[in-house]
Amino acid sequence: MLTTESIAAVRAEVAVGATLPYSWYTDRDVFAAERAGIFAQTWHYVGLVDRVASPGAVMRADLAGMPALLVRGLDGVLRGFHNVCRHRGSVLVREECGVRNTLQCHYHAWTYDLDGSLRAAPRSDRENGFDRGVFGLAPLAVDTWGPFLFAHPRPDALPLHDWLGEMPALVAAAGIDVDTLRLHHRVPYSLHCNWKNAVENFLECYHCAVAHPAFADVMDTGPDAYRLQVRPSFASELWSSGPLSASATCQGFQRPPTFLVRKKTRPGPCQCNPTRLKGFGACAEESARPLPTGRSRETIVASAARATEGAAKASRQTRRRTLTEDPSAMMPSRSSAWYLR
Repeated sequence: MLTTESIAAVRAEVAVGATLPYSWYTDRDVFAAERAGIFAQTWHYVGLVDRVASPGAVMRADLAGMPALLVRGLDGVLRGFHNVCRHRGSVLVREECGVRNTLQCHYHAWTYDLDGSLRAAPRSDRENGFDRGVFGLAPLAVDTWGPFLFAHPRPDALPLHDWLGEMPALVAAAGIDVDTLRLHHRVPYSLHCNWKNAVENFLECYHCAVAHPAFADVMDTGPDAYRLQVRPSFASELWSSGPLSASATCQGFQRPPTFLVRKKTRPGPCQCNPTRLKGFGACAEESARPLPTGRSRETIVASAARATEGAAKASRQTRRRTLTEDPSAMMPSRSSAWYLR
């Protein structure tokens, strides 16, 4: 059971490099507390704005177990609601996305307009004092950053711009114009683990040299090559060296370029602007950068390929030499104990 004392004890252990207790990954009470204290109090990324771009477009989302729906009204306004009928609590929108003129519950046919107001409820005229005005869908907050769509369970949430903090500035400083990004492809999948296992894995590269050797070939994954910066609403990894770092150059470009080339296909369900990604390097964030003038695509791609292969070869030689001379280089120092978490 979580208590103020037990949480304080865990924080003290984590401060000196210990991992979280095993029970914090398996205990249902801990997960319930996290859902109430973390996920119900924060913004959630739910998809791309293109999925609800036209009037009548609707999509469902999951806010850590809380069903939500987002809809573009016939008036063009983007709104969000808890995806629950006000009558018996049935889920309203069950398909991933679609186009609607109204939102009707499959259980008792309560019908809502796209602004969330209750339009009709069968037999409600037989109920004395029934006021449709008080049975509209429960709203939630929605907002966008570039093409990214966010939702918050509470309609009075802190504005998204304030919650994002420095993130837009950091992304822009890296040369990424989020407003020009378009969908490449979408791969939904589930992880059969506690959410903290996944987040902790994403925030360390202790495993990269072994689990992702191709990535380690072009990026310096040593403990001194990158640093984790924790901010109120997000954490980021910043590389200080390596062929794909901000200081690296490739035939006059920062980082090997990649390109988005449009491909004419029939859009699948909920797919907008299908594209095929072509190029070299692991910098997907560079995909929106325009082609430089005076050089053909083939010349640029060939130059990037040669530079990337040369950097990869040098990285492999350096890494193998380091591990041969000092096998302990694969182990984190005391100052980077968080890599073990």
